[in-house]
Amino acid sequence: MSNTNIPVKVRLLLSAKAAGRCQFRGCNRQLTTHELSRHQTRFGAYAHIVADSPDGPRGDPLRSPLLAKAIENLMLLCQDCHKNIDHNVDDFPETLLLAMKAEHEARILAVTEHTGLTRTHLLLLEAGIGTRAGLVDEGSARLATLPRWAFERPTRIQLAKSRLRDGEKAFWYGGVLDIQRAVDEVKRDFSEKSISHVSVFALAPIPLLIWLGYHLGDLIPGEAFQLSRGKHGWAWLDAAEGLDITIDDTAPVTKGKPAVLLLCISGEVEIPEELLELESRRVGAVYPAPDIVQTRIQVEAFMHSCRQAMAAMAGASSIHVISAIPNSLAVEFGRLQLPKSHPPLRIWDRHEGNAGLRPVLELSGGKTEIL
Repeated sequence: MSNTNIPVKVRLLLSAKAAGRCQFRGCNRQLTTHELSRHQTRFGAYAHIVADSPDGPRGDPLRSPLLAKAIENLMLLCQDCHKNIDHNVDDFPETLLLAMKAEHEARILAVTEHTGLTRTHLLLLEAGIGTRAGLVDEGSARLATLPRWAFERPTRIQLAKSRLRDGEKAFWYGGVLDIQRAVDEVKRDFSEKSISHVSVFALAPIPLLIWLGYHLGDLIPGEAFQLSRGKHGWAWLDAAEGLDITIDDTAPVTKGKPAVLLLCISGEVEIPEELLELESRRVGAVYPAPDIVQTRIQVEAFMHSCRQAMAAMAGASSIHVISAIPNSLAVEFGRLQLPKSHPPLRIWDRHEGNAGLRPVLELSGGKTEIL
């Protein structure tokens, strides 16, 4: 337990730098309001990284007295995290605690430096995918927007809690309607200038992801984020690595006849037997694989190729879309569609248990039909 009387100026400055939240990595607990009683006061602790006593946690005969009142040696922590770092000294050396402090204060600075012009509205979509529930962690989504965007209140579409299963016709009806209502609210707020940018975090079957992007359109500035199986979660990697994409043929398809568009990024897809006689175009990665998209530049490469493919298929009477693509690309593919210019899209999906493909939705003129 510290015996140092930390100056009021230092305590106030530390609380401001921490924004009143626990600086332990991953905690971020609000320390000005009690979680149960909702009483407001200070519930945190001003914790020493190098103890103010040589005998304390991480203490040092020479440095402890010198750093006892120094803000660079102090962290704002909740009581649980304070006890944790002092009772498990070997697990929390000075270098680790300094890194935690720096990360937290940099994040707070990034958020508070943003103006209203650089805020983004979070649009979260959760839906069952097969037998799995696609759940979007709001905290991870918020972190993914930093430092480019500060975040506003979220719009959450929670289809994952529905008892309807992926593949049932009622599931598509309910999903389409819920997405449309939520996106209509976002569009209204954008028209009223209370929203200037949208960040989409969506886990759902591909037809619903494409419908989300289709109904949202490209008039509202925004982007769809990709959940990675790696440690960075929803955040894009900073690497400039592109995505090697091929288009098998950019020649125009026969005007007035249906055609097939294959999107092969996460894996390969085949044309169903009943569509084999139709002309087709394929947009695909050279080496399709799950979790292949991890940078913004890869999304741009995919979008550029899709625009080329849609230009080649502009004269078709309708386009059957069969895809194996990441969630972010499905949303962005929907957003690039021009309802008044592009042919109707028939979105195919797998039957329950992967027992073949079937058309699920038709998107035409900004509207959708359940098939």
